[in-house]
Amino acid sequence: MGSKKKSSTSGYRYYMGMQLALCQEADAITEIQVGERVVWSGATTGGQIFIDAPNIFGGDRREGGVRGAVDVMMGSNTQTPNDYLQARLGAAIPAFRGVVSMVLRRVMIAANNPYAKPWAPRVRRIPRPWSGDGFAPPSGGANPAAIIYECLTRYHGGIGFPDAMVGPSLVQAASILQDEDFGLNLVWTRQTPVREFIQIVLDHIGGVLYQHPRTGQFELKLVRGGYDIGSLPVYGPHNVLSVDEYQRAGWGETVNEISVVYTDSATWKPRVVTVQNLANIQAQGGVVTKKVEYPGITRQELAARVAQRDLRAASTPLAKIQIRLNRSAWEMFPGDLFVLNWPELKIHGLVLRVGAVEYGTLGDGAITVQAVEDIFSLDATASVGDNTTGFVPPSLAPVPPDASLLFEVPYWEVARNSSPADLAYTQATDTFVAALAVVASDTQLNFQLHTGNGISPTVLRATDDYAPTMILPALPQSAADTGPIPYSSGFDLSPVVPGDYGYILDSAGNIAEAVEVLAIDTALGTVTLARGVLDTVPVVHPAGRRLIVVGEFAAFEGLTRAPGETVHAYIAPVAGIGVGAQVPVSNGPAVTLAGRQGRPYPPGKVKINGTAYPLAVAGEIAVTWAHRDRLMQTGYIVHQDEGNIGPEPGTTYTLAITGESFPPGSGALLRTYTGIAGTSQTYPSATEIADSGLGRLSMNLTIELFSARGGLDSWRKHRITVYRAGYGVAYGQHYGGL
Repeated sequence: MGSKKKSSTSGYRYYMGMQLALCQEADAITEIQVGERVVWSGATTGGQIFIDAPNIFGGDRREGGVRGAVDVMMGSNTQTPNDYLQARLGAAIPAFRGVVSMVLRRVMIAANNPYAKPWAPRVRRIPRPWSGDGFAPPSGGANPAAIIYECLTRYHGGIGFPDAMVGPSLVQAASILQDEDFGLNLVWTRQTPVREFIQIVLDHIGGVLYQHPRTGQFELKLVRGGYDIGSLPVYGPHNVLSVDEYQRAGWGETVNEISVVYTDSATWKPRVVTVQNLANIQAQGGVVTKKVEYPGITRQELAARVAQRDLRAASTPLAKIQIRLNRSAWEMFPGDLFVLNWPELKIHGLVLRVGAVEYGTLGDGAITVQAVEDIFSLDATASVGDNTTGFVPPSLAPVPPDASLLFEVPYWEVARNSSPADLAYTQATDTFVAALAVVASDTQLNFQLHTGNGISPTVLRATDDYAPTMILPALPQSAADTGPIPYSSGFDLSPVVPGDYGYILDSAGNIAEAVEVLAIDTALGTVTLARGVLDTVPVVHPAGRRLIVVGEFAAFEGLTRAPGETVHAYIAPVAGIGVGAQVPVSNGPAVTLAGRQGRPYPPGKVKINGTAYPLAVAGEIAVTWAHRDRLMQTGYIVHQDEGNIGPEPGTTYTLAITGESFPPGSGALLRTYTGIAGTSQTYPSATEIADSGLGRLSMNLTIELFSARGGLDSWRKHRITVYRAGYGVAYGQHYGGL
């Protein structure tokens, strides 16, 4: 008998008890991140929660995880001292009322690493000053009008004005912002004066806050369109005392690209969305960019809308003016609109928005107004003069894509877009989704991928550029390189380089075959393709089928799914004036996942009686092929005619033979060979005659060949129809492909 093996220490787990003070007031804690990883999520308004993520950093073999009880203390007026803190600090401790905090009750925080990772609780507090009026919080945070209301009226943390000093316009603005789904998520610290904080909110929403000189109430006006120019007050020589300043910016003073920095709600890190005015770029001969920070925005869709708002004003040479008016303008306030007629400067029907107003003195009753041309009125504003042109500006409205493809990501993309650590944790059953889209017109910017489960609303997952595309002529089923062949309807092909791969779509808009671009000549309009690459096989394509080049244009959903799931996806086009309506992808509103990336690759170099994809054969059927291995085929795109690679451990092959039929492939299954470990299989003539029941060889056979591993068949299967020499090729058609 051997002696008992002595145990040894392989590492240490680290535990910690501590109190984390978060903020003064909150509605709930909804998530806890440690080391930028979510260890708990829910919605607690106080009490004890339990974090159970012991393997979040790799378990005991790596850096452990987080596990243990945490007391959430919301700081209410009735809160009592925490028993865990009392047991360690003594009974004479405060209850910590008025402060939201968390107490870790000896929580495991790591293993094999004595340095605590940063904790980041997600805290939610939504101001509800008009909750009785049917207001609900917009997506992504609180109603900005409600934030301003609290900043004005709260005694602790605000200015402390009485509620009566808040005018009715704040309620009206709150209603508009709710309809716009304009929610903000901001953290205010006392390092920033409250008036500066209010201005930050106003900058986000495009609003003006002023104090009414007659009522003394604070009023909020949103800079928006949707007004009737005919209802605006008109000022001209009868009530304008003088025009002191008038200038219109030149194109060289405008900006044609706006980059909005917003906060990603998933990571709470800054992200950027960029929009451009293509006409302005052409007019100036280059890009003039400006970066604007809106940290309170946490949704990409809202950031894009705000970027378009800012770009519209920044890219247009607007007029600025300072005028002196008589006392008829005594009720003109910041944010108001009016129409100016001033024949001396050939101004007629110019819609202006008030920026600042000086109401004069008792000795001088003139009212001085600084205003700027309103961007929302440009389509209806006329300027007197004869400098007309025939130019019609292009429409900047979002247009649904010409074509789009929702597809499972192949292992090629998984391996090339994952770190070695992430790839090691990827299971064969993990399934990923991406989308490609083809632009409908050159005025479109990009597209958004929204996905969901068909029950709850779809969620914005990614934004990406439109993919290059072309229409191909008829292609035979061939393992050889095809081309150069002429293409038509090529769009945005300049980024395409040899080595890129793409998908040829079938009549339903699904993937029929993956091909590699070997050469492209946009001047001649020709392309050379390597057929049936990655996990696909060569098939027949009639003329008019679309090729979409993947390149860097795939929008990845970013979620890990499982085979059998049904994903509903929508494409939302993004153009110069915003985001368009979501439209179903071209292959239907849903796709059921097959676990593509975890399936074995089909074999390559398939030959029948020594010929690749023959139309006719004589004598005994002998099928040969070459091994393929998805795990090893990540350095370059392997072609059909290459020799053995692999195979992936556990891979076998299945050969199924269907007998004589018209059309080919519709006959009875004659014989199936399974579990083939090698790279060849013979179908003897005597066996064929016996299987057919015809007393002779069949006039045609359809041969199906695919890989199998661990209960999974290859995602695509070779399907080849051959005719017996002497019978001719029925229908003049070579069928193939699944």
